[in-house]
Amino acid sequence: MIKFPVKYFNKIVPDAFHGTELETARKIRNDKKFIINLSEQNYLGDGVYFYEASLEHAKIWGRRKSKNGKIGVIRSAINLGRCLDLHNKDHLNFLRETANGLSGRTKKVLTDTFVINFVAQLADNSGNKIDTIRATHARNIRLSAKIFRGSRFYYDIALMICVRNLKNIITCSLIYKGD
Repeated sequence: MIKFPVKYFNKIVPDAFHGTELETARKIRNDKKFIINLSEQNYLGDGVYFYEASLEHAKIWGRRKSKNGKIGVIRSAINLGRCLDLHNKDHLNFLRETANGLSGRTKKVLTDTFVINFVAQLADNSGNKIDTIRATHARNIRLSAKIFRGSRFYYDIALMICVRNLKNIITCSLIYKGD
């Protein structure tokens, strides 16, 4: 297995957006406290999810999750800290090697969520806690439209940040109430 590649990354993301139901957004703003989501549906593992620099994506997510149609969007500044950045080739190679090592030792079907949570647990156990995970999310690239004919860019992609260490959320303000 290759050496654990995640190091401290001193980068502040000033515009990270979290869409949710309006009452939940108000509670987050008032309490200045997020709740880590633990679910196999979280493709970047356990944590609080933000869209980097995209208020519109957060609104769309909020609408999808809202039961009563009223949404709120929280804007936060996030310190990436020890970030597993899936735009970094070393980090991707480490994830792949970890998954390859696990595939022979478990009967469980490997998912991104499982492997990332496994890597995060390894990091925690070695004293190298992962604060954030950062990746591009392509909802369904095969079905997503290109932004124009001949383009290499797709319409339905977003830069995501999953915050595992809530201390890395520096600010929290409710900036959108609507729908």
